[in-house]
This record gives sequence, C-alpha cells and structure tokens, in this order.
Amino acid sequence: MTDLSQSAELQQLREQLAALTRRVYQLETQGRTTQPPAAAGVQTLQFEPASVSEPQAVLPPVAQPSPPGSEVVPTVSQGSWPPAPTAPAPAAKPAPAPSLESRVGGQLLNRIGIIAVLVGLSYFLKLAFDNGWIGPPAQVIIGLLAGVGLLFWSERFRAKNYAAFAYSLKAIGFGALYLSLWAASQYYHLIPPTVAFFGMCLVTLTSAALSLRQNSELLAAFALVGGLLTPILVSTGENHEIALFSYLGLLALGTLWLAAIKSWRRLLLGSFLGTTALFAEWATTYYTEPQLATTFAFATFFFLLFALAPITGKSAESDRDVTMLLTLLDAGA
Repeated sequence: MTDLSQSAELQQLREQLAALTRRVYQLETQGRTTQPPAAAGVQTLQFEPASVSEPQAVLPPVAQPSPPGSEVVPTVSQGSWPPAPTAPAPAAKPAPAPSLESRVGGQLLNRIGIIAVLVGLSYFLKLAFDNGWIGPPAQVIIGLLAGVGLLFWSERFRAKNYAAFAYSLKAIGFGALYLSLWAASQYYHLIPPTVAFFGMCLVTLTSAALSLRQNSELLAAFALVGGLLTPILVSTGENHEIALFSYLGLLALGTLWLAAIKSWRRLLLGSFLGTTALFAEWATTYYTEPQLATTFAFATFFFLLFALAPITGKSAESDRDVTMLLTLLDAGA
C-alpha cells in the first residue's frame, strides 16, 4: 500500500509540474509579445520552471511541453514599441515669383540683344549689297537661309515658354522667305514666276502646318496673309483670271477647313476680306464683257463657300458676332 500511494503521489506531482511548466511558458511568451523592451540599465526578470526534489526518489527529467498547435503567437519585429507615427511629407513650397532683376536680365536684355544682332546683320548685308560684295544669287540664298534659320531658332524660345517672341521670329522668318522668292523672281529674274509661286505656296503650307501642330491661330493668320500676298508678289501684270481665282478658292477652302477643326472664325473673316479685295482689284483692272460667265461662276462659288461659315464646326459665344458679320458681308458682296 505504501508503494502504491507513493506512486500515485509521484504521478500527481509530475502532472502538477507539467501544468506549472506550461503556464510559465505561456506567461513568458505573452510578456515578449505585449510588453515593450526594458529600458537600459533595468534588469528584466526571467521566469524559469522550478525544480522539485524529493528525498525519497529522484524524478526523471521531464520534457518541456510545446505550446498547443492551435495557438498562433504573433511576432513583433525588432524596433521601438509602440511604433512611432510616420511624419507627414513636407508640403512643396511654391516656386518664388521671378524678381524684377531676373526679368530684366533674363528676358528684356536678351530680347534687346537679339534685336540688336538682327539690326546689325541687316546693315552689314545692306552694305555688302550696295558695294557689290555679294552677288544676286548669293543674296537670295542668304535670305532663304536666314528665313529657315529664324524658324528653327524660334523653336528654342518657344520651348522656354517665350511664345510671343517665338511667333515674332517666325513672322520675320516667313517674311524673309517670301521676300527672297519675290526678289529672285521679280527683281533679279533668277527664277520664273511659276517657280516662285510654288515656293511661296510651300511657305504658306509650312506656316499652316505649324499652326496646327502648335495650336496657334496667330501662325494660321501669318499663313493666310502670306497666301493672299503671293499673287501680288509674283504678278507679271498679265490677266490670269482662272489661275488667280482657282488659287484663291483653294486658299479659302483651306481656311474653311481650319475654321471647322479649330473654330478659328476670325480667319474666315480675314479670308473673305482678302479674297474680296483681290477680286475687286482684278475686276477693276482686267474685267471685260466676254469674261462674264467665268467671273459669275467664280463669284457664285465664293458666295456659297463663305455662306457655309455659320454651319461649319463649333463656334464659341465670342465668335457669333464674327460669324454674323461674315454672313452679312458675304450676302452684300
């Protein structure tokens, strides 16, 4: 009986020891995951399972039980606890407005210097032309190269947001191209008027293409003015009614197309005024009775073309007055 009672007590002690070991393990695990790390210089207490000794018998070593598999113990990465709040990113400071000194030094003086270089170069070329240092072919080539160079140079200023100055350079460049072709045809007689005419048409198309690419109504106006001046610059003083009015009709159709896709109504008004002026100038100079049928056909064509303005594309509220004025002028003409 004594041996049986001792065995029962020994088994009971083993079960109690195992329960205490599991309990201490759970407390240690919870302490690691929920408590912040100890401050420097403060010693943390570690719990270890107590050993039980018996005078009568030596207990065999008891394996430390593992935590139940159903428990999921979250892991915490090393670092401060609780985690420090993330500081908001500093707001971007607005760019300071350019000072008066930077505007004068970076813009005004720059433009004045460019104009001074252009004026000085013009005087040098004039001196060279007057003294015969440069012949007519070289003069025309210099004018064409200067025009093309100004067009490319203006793109550099447009890329730096100097749009107004860039368009001014483009206007000078297109003017140099028109005048160079005119001088080659009418002044120096180096090329026939037909070649000069097609060259000016190419310049006009280039200006129109740039206006579409850069969404600039001003460049489209430059193209329109150059296109209207082309017949005057290459005129030979002869009556070419069909060629003149066919060209003006194509120019008006191109203007109508630009107004339709870009809603540039003022271009239509300018095209109508220019076409009417050239038509009247031709009529007062060259019109005769046998040309009535041809003249009436072209006049009807221009009337119907500009009558389409109110129903072409979308017009803004500010363009309604322009459209109404164009309709009244077209009917009156």
